[in-house]
Amino acid sequence: VSLWKQKLKKMARVTEGLNLNGTMGKLVFYQRNGKNYVRTKPATYRDAKTETQLFARGRFAGCNSFYSLLRDDIFRLIWKVAATGTGKNAKNLFMQHNTYAFGKDKNIEDYSRVHFSTGMLPLPNGLEFARYNNRECLLQWEYDAPKALGSPADRLYIVELHTADLTADLTIRMHETDICRSEGKALFSTFYDVDEQTHLYCFWGNEQCTSFSADYYSGAIRLIAP
Repeated sequence: VSLWKQKLKKMARVTEGLNLNGTMGKLVFYQRNGKNYVRTKPATYRDAKTETQLFARGRFAGCNSFYSLLRDDIFRLIWKVAATGTGKNAKNLFMQHNTYAFGKDKNIEDYSRVHFSTGMLPLPNGLEFARYNNRECLLQWEYDAPKALGSPADRLYIVELHTADLTADLTIRMHETDICRSEGKALFSTFYDVDEQTHLYCFWGNEQCTSFSADYYSGAIRLIAP
């Protein structure tokens, strides 16, 4: 019997309305192209530890842990909406968009490659974060009604990612605002003092929470006079 046929005997497709992922005893449940499958664990395997494989493992583990920190329901909704029709679930799509932000040590190496949102709504032009002091911040963007991108009623979301030092646990806080796209600016206070470990992101969602934009990331947040 060929190796392919041997593997086929050990794999079955789950046809009931289940949505299982992970292991149970000697069984492994997983998804592929939107369909559920179950297979047996291999009796033995070779644990390859090349530099490339260790790097990939670290990235995957770091991104997986990061996903578990997204406790606000809006995050799960965003990726669930985005995954619809792709053959992926919300977590798989999130991992696809975020894995390369992490390094071998499981920490974030590139904050510009961290994404909290994705979707079809457009981002406005001229986006910029600035601050008046250690807490009071300003987000501005361009809104020209005749040429406006997106609906004027699209709602703004701001995400604050902060850590006291590179080895500390990350803190992710959501600023859910009542500010609409048409307002052109947002004043808000950060949860922590703004320093080099503060990272701000923003995105928009429609009134029905059925469509979202990609997110915008700010690196250094410039200080402006009040």
